Amino acid sequence: MMNVLVIGGSGRVGTNILPFLKSQFKLRVFDLVAPAAGEVEYVSGDVTNPEAVASAVQGMDAVIYLV
Repeated sequence: MMNVLVIGGSGRVGTNILPFLKSQFKLRVFDLVAPAAGEVEYVSGDVTNPEAVASAVQGMDAVIYLV
């Protein structure tokens, strides 16, 4: 299964697409707020912090940027 990082996955768009995405991919959500969708890995962080983003991207096959 493909590993996908969703940056900004707790916002309006992310909240609506995470249920579909988690049925297709193994997800990691990177956001300041935990996502409402369960069964996804959550990493708390700020997109303005390059080190936090670099850490969140480790091991991912693709990134979806929703910020």
